[in-house]
Amino acid sequence: MADKMADWGMLAVVVAIIAILFGPIRDMVREYVVKILYQRSKCDAIRWRDLSGQPIPSRAVRPVGSGDSSNIRILRLFEHVWGATARLVGRPRYLKRDVQYLRVDTDVLTVSLMLEPGGEVFFPIAANGASSSPSRGWGSFAIHEGRVLGDFRRYKASDDNDAYIVGTLRGFPPLGNIKPRLYGLTKTELLAIAHGYPPFYRETFKANSGMMVPHPIREPRDVCRAGWVVAIGFASHKPVRLYNKGNESQYEQACGRVLHTLKGVLTTEFGKHPTIGPILELTVMGVEVMNRVKTGSAVSRASVYLERIEDANPGPIGKDLDVAQISLILNLFNDYGKDALDDDERRELESLLPEALRAALVGVLNWWVYVNNEGRAIPEWLLDERIRLCPIWLRDCGVGEDASL
Repeated sequence: MADKMADWGMLAVVVAIIAILFGPIRDMVREYVVKILYQRSKCDAIRWRDLSGQPIPSRAVRPVGSGDSSNIRILRLFEHVWGATARLVGRPRYLKRDVQYLRVDTDVLTVSLMLEPGGEVFFPIAANGASSSPSRGWGSFAIHEGRVLGDFRRYKASDDNDAYIVGTLRGFPPLGNIKPRLYGLTKTELLAIAHGYPPFYRETFKANSGMMVPHPIREPRDVCRAGWVVAIGFASHKPVRLYNKGNESQYEQACGRVLHTLKGVLTTEFGKHPTIGPILELTVMGVEVMNRVKTGSAVSRASVYLERIEDANPGPIGKDLDVAQISLILNLFNDYGKDALDDDERRELESLLPEALRAALVGVLNWWVYVNNEGRAIPEWLLDERIRLCPIWLRDCGVGEDASL
């Protein structure tokens, strides 16, 4: 009996020793398993509200290592440009369990592509039979330019009626600096351009005089008015490379309204003026040619008119004008219903017209140069309302890894 009690006592000691030795290991294993399961149930996410509203800084993009995965590169871009930190969100059941994803929305993806780091430009192409238009069912969409490759596919969730998009971006963002043309732009301004504002838009633009001037576009209906075209002539900054080509008819309408103000208002009031009349005539001829032909040859011919005007008014356009004077000119071109000037307006505008006419001609000139040579279309599918309702899951890809969806 005593021997049996001794055996049980020895067994208790052994069990206690095992518990002491293997308890920490058991806890470590349990902690590791819980961590893995938690990670697999969560994904990083960057949403529109996570992006700071601060202007884009004028410092170089942080270098990324050659071994960094695709989503790490993208997260570092968000951190540098907008001070955004990824948030953890629930991982839906339809995603592959053994793959890491980054959730973004279409607005985040759109403004990121508009950054053109390293001077790259992005535009959609059909690839491997993929459609670049969301109107063709649930199909696939692609982005391809230089080193940047993107493939996206829209799916319907099996357990409900919601749709989602899974995609990959390879070679994005390219190494290099954010282009100076983008310095000072905010996410709101970039999104406004994506949704139809002209690519020269800034809520407040810096004039050649150094003054900060409120932009004449204050609501979407102002896009078809002429004020923003004339503002191009006064502004010292360049446009972004990507814009909404779906709004081209409104942009052309705005150029047409520049001509309307020149002929319908200013020619009536100042056509016979000894110094303003000849400049006004040259401006009308130049704008008419460009708006009619819309080609590089028309732009070249308009440059001749501009040179003749600038001979009499050298230097940057509006270099001596203040905010109130520039705003007066922009409001004149924005007011499409105006067909005559009162005495006060005529007296106030008379001394400003030489600079106003230069700004009008240069604005139209730079617009057609942009359309013919510089501007590229934002991928159409990113602007489709059905797509904008879908979450986008970017599949993480390492160097040399298969990027198939």
